[in-house]
Amino acid sequence: MTASAPPDIPCPGRPPAGPPGLLHRLGRWCARHARRVIVVWLLVLVAAFAADRAWGGGYEDEFSLPGTSAQRGADLLEGHGSDLKGVGAQIVLRADDGLAAHRTALDAATARLGRLPGVLTVSGPLSTPGAVSADGGTGYATVRFAANPATFDRSYLAGVDRAVAGLRAERVSVDYGGPLGQLARPAAADGRSEAIGLVTAVVVLLFGFGSVAAAGLPLVTAVAGLAGGLAATARVITCAAIVMTSVFLAFLLSTNVVIKMMALGLGVSVVIDATLVRLLLVPATMYLFGRANWWLPRPLDRILPRLDPEGPDLTRRPESMAVRGPETVS
Repeated sequence: MTASAPPDIPCPGRPPAGPPGLLHRLGRWCARHARRVIVVWLLVLVAAFAADRAWGGGYEDEFSLPGTSAQRGADLLEGHGSDLKGVGAQIVLRADDGLAAHRTALDAATARLGRLPGVLTVSGPLSTPGAVSADGGTGYATVRFAANPATFDRSYLAGVDRAVAGLRAERVSVDYGGPLGQLARPAAADGRSEAIGLVTAVVVLLFGFGSVAAAGLPLVTAVAGLAGGLAATARVITCAAIVMTSVFLAFLLSTNVVIKMMALGLGVSVVIDATLVRLLLVPATMYLFGRANWWLPRPLDRILPRLDPEGPDLTRRPESMAVRGPETVS
Protein backbone atom coordinates (compact mmCIF):
# COMPACT_ATOMS: atom_id res chain seq x y z
CA MET A 1 0.00 0.00 0.00
CA THR A 2 1.41 3.34 -1.04
CA ALA A 3 0.12 6.84 -0.59
CA SER A 4 0.33 9.58 -3.13
CA ALA A 5 1.72 13.01 -2.20
CA PRO A 6 -0.79 15.18 -0.39
CA PRO A 7 -2.27 17.90 -2.54
CA ASP A 8 -1.15 21.49 -1.97
CA ILE A 9 -4.07 22.93 -0.06
CA PRO A 10 -3.83 26.76 0.07
CA CYS A 11 -3.88 28.28 3.53
CA PRO A 12 -5.68 31.56 4.28
CA GLY A 13 -2.52 33.34 5.42
CA ARG A 14 -0.22 32.12 2.65
CA PRO A 15 0.73 34.75 0.05
CA PRO A 16 -0.46 33.95 -3.47
CA ALA A 17 1.98 32.25 -5.78
CA GLY A 18 3.34 34.01 -8.84
CA PRO A 19 5.88 36.67 -9.76
CA PRO A 20 6.10 39.74 -7.51
CA GLY A 21 3.95 42.66 -8.53
CA LEU A 22 4.88 46.24 -9.26
CA LEU A 23 4.34 47.46 -5.71
CA HIS A 24 6.38 44.59 -4.31
CA ARG A 25 9.24 45.42 -6.66
CA LEU A 26 8.97 49.11 -5.77
CA GLY A 27 9.24 48.38 -2.06
CA ARG A 28 12.19 46.06 -2.60
CA TRP A 29 13.99 48.65 -4.75
CA CYS A 30 13.45 51.39 -2.14
CA ALA A 31 14.85 49.11 0.56
CA ARG A 32 17.91 48.19 -1.49
CA HIS A 33 18.58 51.86 -2.34
CA ALA A 34 17.41 53.31 0.97
CA ARG A 35 20.05 56.02 1.33
CA ARG A 36 19.63 57.12 -2.25
CA VAL A 37 15.84 57.35 -1.85
CA ILE A 38 16.11 59.43 1.32
CA VAL A 39 18.70 61.78 -0.20
CA VAL A 40 16.58 62.33 -3.31
CA TRP A 41 13.49 62.84 -1.15
CA LEU A 42 15.28 65.48 0.93
CA LEU A 43 16.57 67.21 -2.22
CA VAL A 44 13.04 67.38 -3.60
CA LEU A 45 11.84 68.83 -0.29
CA VAL A 46 14.57 71.49 -0.29
CA ALA A 47 13.83 72.34 -3.93
CA ALA A 48 10.14 72.75 -3.11
CA PHE A 49 10.92 75.14 -0.25
CA ALA A 50 13.32 77.10 -2.46
CA ALA A 51 10.73 77.37 -5.23
CA ASP A 52 8.14 78.58 -2.73
CA ARG A 53 10.52 81.26 -1.47
CA ALA A 54 11.40 82.35 -5.00
CA TRP A 55 8.05 82.25 -6.79
CA GLY A 56 5.44 81.48 -4.15
CA GLY A 57 2.86 84.07 -3.19
CA GLY A 58 1.95 85.35 0.24
CA TYR A 59 -1.00 84.60 2.47
CA GLU A 60 -4.12 86.74 2.15
CA ASP A 61 -6.32 87.59 5.12
CA GLU A 62 -9.15 89.68 3.71
CA PHE A 63 -12.91 89.66 4.10
CA SER A 64 -13.46 89.37 0.36
CA LEU A 65 -15.91 86.85 -1.08
CA PRO A 66 -16.41 87.73 -4.76
CA GLY A 67 -19.77 86.84 -6.23
CA THR A 68 -21.64 86.64 -2.92
CA SER A 69 -24.55 88.85 -1.85
CA ALA A 70 -22.62 89.92 1.26
CA GLN A 71 -19.72 91.15 -0.89
CA ARG A 72 -22.08 93.04 -3.22
CA GLY A 73 -23.67 94.74 -0.22
CA ALA A 74 -20.27 95.69 1.18
CA ASP A 75 -19.25 97.12 -2.20
CA LEU A 76 -22.42 99.22 -2.34
CA LEU A 77 -21.77 100.60 1.14
CA GLU A 78 -18.18 101.36 0.19
CA GLY A 79 -19.21 103.12 -3.02
CA HIS A 80 -21.86 105.32 -1.40
CA GLY A 81 -19.68 106.44 1.49
CA SER A 82 -21.81 104.79 4.17
CA ASP A 83 -20.79 104.92 7.81
CA LEU A 84 -20.82 101.12 7.76
CA LYS A 85 -17.86 100.81 5.42
CA GLY A 86 -14.61 99.31 6.65
CA VAL A 87 -14.18 96.74 9.42
CA GLY A 88 -16.01 97.37 12.68
CA ALA A 89 -14.82 96.60 16.20
CA GLN A 90 -16.55 97.20 19.52
CA ILE A 91 -15.19 98.67 22.73
CA VAL A 92 -17.38 97.53 25.63
CA LEU A 93 -17.72 99.95 28.54
CA ARG A 94 -19.06 99.36 32.06
CA ALA A 95 -19.55 101.86 34.88
CA ASP A 96 -21.30 101.09 38.17
CA ASP A 97 -22.61 104.65 38.46
CA GLY A 98 -23.79 104.77 34.84
CA LEU A 99 -22.04 105.81 31.66
CA ALA A 100 -23.85 109.15 31.56
CA ALA A 101 -21.84 110.24 34.61
CA HIS A 102 -18.68 109.97 32.49
CA ARG A 103 -19.87 111.84 29.40
CA THR A 104 -16.85 114.16 29.29
CA ALA A 105 -14.39 111.27 29.45
CA LEU A 106 -16.40 109.36 26.85
CA ASP A 107 -16.35 112.29 24.42
CA ALA A 108 -12.60 112.75 24.92
CA ALA A 109 -11.93 109.04 24.37
CA THR A 110 -14.09 109.04 21.24
CA ALA A 111 -12.15 111.99 19.82
CA ARG A 112 -8.78 110.40 20.56
CA LEU A 113 -9.85 107.09 19.02
CA GLY A 114 -10.91 108.93 15.86
CA ARG A 115 -7.41 110.35 15.47
CA LEU A 116 -5.70 106.95 15.48
CA PRO A 117 -4.20 105.85 12.15
CA GLY A 118 -6.48 103.65 10.10
CA VAL A 119 -9.68 104.68 11.93
CA LEU A 120 -12.56 105.80 9.69
CA THR A 121 -15.33 106.60 12.18
CA VAL A 122 -16.08 106.25 15.89
CA SER A 123 -19.60 106.04 17.33
CA GLY A 124 -19.89 106.67 21.06
CA PRO A 125 -22.36 104.75 23.21
CA LEU A 126 -24.32 107.80 24.34
CA SER A 127 -24.83 109.06 20.78
CA THR A 128 -25.82 105.70 19.26
CA PRO A 129 -29.40 104.44 19.76
CA GLY A 130 -29.50 101.05 21.45
CA ALA A 131 -25.82 101.09 22.41
CA VAL A 132 -26.50 101.43 26.17
CA SER A 133 -28.19 98.87 28.41
CA ALA A 134 -31.49 99.57 30.13
CA ASP A 135 -29.81 100.35 33.46
CA GLY A 136 -27.37 102.73 31.78
CA GLY A 137 -24.32 100.99 33.20
CA THR A 138 -23.12 99.04 30.15
CA GLY A 139 -22.60 100.20 26.58
CA TYR A 140 -20.30 99.94 23.61
CA ALA A 141 -18.54 102.23 21.18
CA THR A 142 -18.10 101.15 17.56
CA VAL A 143 -14.80 101.88 15.83
CA ARG A 144 -14.57 101.28 12.08
CA PHE A 145 -11.15 100.68 10.58
CA ALA A 146 -9.97 100.93 6.98
CA ALA A 147 -8.40 97.46 7.33
CA ASN A 148 -8.93 94.48 9.58
CA PRO A 149 -7.41 95.46 12.96
CA ALA A 150 -6.73 91.81 13.77
CA THR A 151 -3.90 91.99 11.23
CA PHE A 152 -2.27 95.06 12.81
CA ASP A 153 0.94 94.88 14.79
CA ARG A 154 0.36 94.47 18.52
CA SER A 155 2.07 97.81 19.11
CA TYR A 156 -1.11 99.41 17.73
CA LEU A 157 -2.85 98.52 20.99
CA ALA A 158 -0.66 101.00 22.86
CA GLY A 159 -2.37 103.88 21.02
CA VAL A 160 -5.81 102.44 21.75
CA ASP A 161 -4.91 102.08 25.44
CA ARG A 162 -3.78 105.71 25.58
CA ALA A 163 -7.02 106.83 23.94
CA VAL A 164 -9.18 105.18 26.63
CA ALA A 165 -6.82 105.85 29.55
CA GLY A 166 -9.08 108.66 30.78
CA LEU A 167 -12.02 106.29 31.09
CA ARG A 168 -10.01 103.76 33.03
CA ALA A 169 -8.77 106.53 35.32
CA GLU A 170 -12.42 107.13 36.24
CA ARG A 171 -12.82 103.39 36.99
CA VAL A 172 -14.77 102.63 33.84
CA SER A 173 -14.19 99.06 32.68
CA VAL A 174 -12.95 98.97 29.07
CA ASP A 175 -12.75 95.77 27.00
CA TYR A 176 -12.02 95.31 23.31
CA GLY A 177 -14.23 93.13 21.13
CA GLY A 178 -14.41 91.94 17.56
CA PRO A 179 -11.25 92.09 15.45
CA LEU A 180 -9.70 94.53 17.93
CA GLY A 181 -10.26 91.95 20.66
CA GLN A 182 -8.50 89.35 18.52
CA LEU A 183 -5.50 91.66 18.32
CA ALA A 184 -5.52 92.13 22.10
CA ARG A 185 -5.90 88.42 22.83
CA PRO A 186 -2.74 86.96 24.40
CA ALA A 187 -0.86 84.38 22.40
CA ALA A 188 -2.11 80.89 23.15
CA ALA A 189 0.29 78.66 25.10
CA ASP A 190 -0.49 75.39 23.33
CA GLY A 191 2.74 73.62 24.20
CA ARG A 192 1.26 71.66 27.10
CA SER A 193 -1.89 70.60 25.25
CA GLU A 194 0.14 69.47 22.23
CA ALA A 195 2.44 67.50 24.53
CA ILE A 196 -0.54 65.75 26.14
CA GLY A 197 -1.91 64.79 22.73
CA LEU A 198 1.47 63.53 21.54
CA VAL A 199 2.07 61.43 24.66
CA THR A 200 -1.43 59.97 24.45
CA ALA A 201 -0.93 59.05 20.79
CA VAL A 202 2.40 57.38 21.55
CA VAL A 203 0.86 55.35 24.39
CA VAL A 204 -2.01 54.19 22.19
CA LEU A 205 0.37 53.23 19.38
CA LEU A 206 2.62 51.43 21.87
CA PHE A 207 -0.29 49.20 22.84
CA GLY A 208 -1.10 48.63 19.18
CA PHE A 209 2.41 48.00 17.83
CA GLY A 210 4.43 47.13 20.94
CA SER A 211 7.35 49.30 19.81
CA VAL A 212 8.53 52.84 20.43
CA ALA A 213 10.13 53.28 17.01
CA ALA A 214 7.25 51.68 15.13
CA ALA A 215 4.79 53.87 17.02
CA GLY A 216 6.75 56.94 16.02
CA LEU A 217 6.77 56.21 12.31
CA PRO A 218 3.06 56.92 11.73
CA LEU A 219 3.41 60.23 13.59
CA VAL A 220 6.41 61.36 11.60
CA THR A 221 4.95 60.38 8.23
CA ALA A 222 1.35 61.35 9.05
CA VAL A 223 0.16 57.80 8.29
CA ALA A 224 -2.73 56.45 10.37
CA GLY A 225 -1.04 53.07 10.78
CA LEU A 226 2.22 51.44 9.81
CA ALA A 227 1.73 48.86 7.08
CA GLY A 228 3.23 45.47 7.51
CA GLY A 229 4.46 45.42 3.92
CA LEU A 230 4.16 47.67 0.93
CA ALA A 231 2.84 45.01 -1.41
CA ALA A 232 0.04 44.11 1.00
CA THR A 233 -1.13 47.62 1.81
CA ALA A 234 -0.15 49.93 -1.05
CA ARG A 235 -3.29 49.15 -3.03
CA VAL A 236 -5.48 50.11 -0.11
CA ILE A 237 -3.41 53.25 0.48
CA THR A 238 -3.54 54.22 -3.19
CA CYS A 239 -7.28 53.64 -3.48
CA ALA A 240 -7.94 55.66 -0.34
CA ALA A 241 -5.72 58.45 -1.64
CA ILE A 242 -7.60 58.50 -4.95
CA VAL A 243 -10.95 58.75 -3.15
CA MET A 244 -9.76 61.50 -0.79
CA THR A 245 -8.09 63.48 -3.59
CA SER A 246 -11.21 63.25 -5.75
CA VAL A 247 -13.39 64.53 -2.92
CA PHE A 248 -11.07 67.41 -2.12
CA LEU A 249 -10.56 68.47 -5.74
CA ALA A 250 -14.33 68.43 -6.32
CA PHE A 251 -14.53 71.53 -4.11
CA LEU A 252 -12.54 73.42 -6.77
CA LEU A 253 -15.90 73.90 -8.49
CA SER A 254 -16.98 76.16 -5.62
CA THR A 255 -17.17 79.92 -6.21
CA ASN A 256 -15.64 80.57 -2.79
CA VAL A 257 -11.94 81.34 -3.14
CA VAL A 258 -11.16 80.17 0.40
CA ILE A 259 -12.80 76.79 -0.24
CA LYS A 260 -10.81 76.44 -3.47
CA MET A 261 -7.54 77.14 -1.67
CA MET A 262 -8.29 74.56 1.02
CA ALA A 263 -9.37 71.96 -1.56
CA LEU A 264 -6.24 72.38 -3.67
CA GLY A 265 -3.93 72.28 -0.65
CA LEU A 266 -5.55 69.17 0.82
CA GLY A 267 -5.65 67.37 -2.53
CA VAL A 268 -1.99 68.00 -3.29
CA SER A 269 -0.94 67.03 0.24
CA VAL A 270 -2.76 63.68 -0.02
CA VAL A 271 -1.07 62.93 -3.36
CA ILE A 272 2.36 63.74 -1.93
CA ASP A 273 1.70 61.68 1.19
CA ALA A 274 0.48 58.66 -0.77
CA THR A 275 3.42 58.69 -3.20
CA LEU A 276 6.59 60.29 -1.91
CA VAL A 277 5.99 59.41 1.74
CA ARG A 278 4.13 56.11 1.95
CA LEU A 279 5.39 54.35 -1.17
CA LEU A 280 9.00 55.60 -1.14
CA LEU A 281 10.11 57.10 2.16
CA VAL A 282 8.55 54.58 4.56
CA PRO A 283 10.18 51.45 3.01
CA ALA A 284 13.56 53.20 2.83
CA THR A 285 13.54 54.43 6.42
CA MET A 286 12.29 51.09 7.78
CA TYR A 287 15.11 49.30 5.97
CA LEU A 288 17.67 51.64 7.55
CA PHE A 289 16.14 51.27 11.00
CA GLY A 290 16.21 47.48 10.72
CA ARG A 291 15.47 45.78 14.03
CA ALA A 292 15.24 49.20 15.67
CA ASN A 293 11.76 49.47 14.18
CA TRP A 294 10.57 47.07 16.89
CA TRP A 295 12.85 48.18 19.73
CA LEU A 296 11.08 48.42 23.06
CA PRO A 297 12.46 49.04 26.57
CA ARG A 298 12.33 45.88 28.68
CA PRO A 299 10.09 47.38 31.40
CA LEU A 300 7.50 48.24 28.77
CA ASP A 301 7.95 44.86 27.11
CA ARG A 302 6.88 43.18 30.35
CA ILE A 303 3.91 45.51 30.87
CA LEU A 304 2.40 45.84 27.40
CA PRO A 305 0.01 43.10 26.31
CA ARG A 306 0.82 40.92 23.34
CA LEU A 307 -1.49 42.12 20.59
CA ASP A 308 -1.43 40.94 17.00
CA PRO A 309 -3.44 43.41 14.87
CA GLU A 310 -3.20 41.12 11.83
CA GLY A 311 -4.29 37.91 13.52
CA PRO A 312 -2.41 34.63 14.01
CA ASP A 313 0.08 33.35 11.49
CA LEU A 314 -1.69 30.81 9.30
CA THR A 315 1.14 30.19 6.87
CA ARG A 316 2.25 27.06 8.72
CA ARG A 317 0.04 24.02 9.01
CA PRO A 318 0.44 21.69 11.94
CA GLU A 319 1.02 18.05 11.13
CA SER A 320 -2.39 17.12 12.48
CA MET A 321 -3.99 19.23 9.75
CA ALA A 322 -2.09 17.53 6.90
CA VAL A 323 -4.46 16.30 4.23
CA ARG A 324 -3.74 12.79 3.10
CA GLY A 325 -4.30 11.88 -0.50
CA PRO A 326 -6.19 8.84 -1.71
CA GLU A 327 -4.61 5.53 -0.86
CA THR A 328 -3.94 2.98 -3.55
CA VAL A 329 -3.35 -0.71 -3.16
CA SER A 330 -0.41 -2.06 -5.14
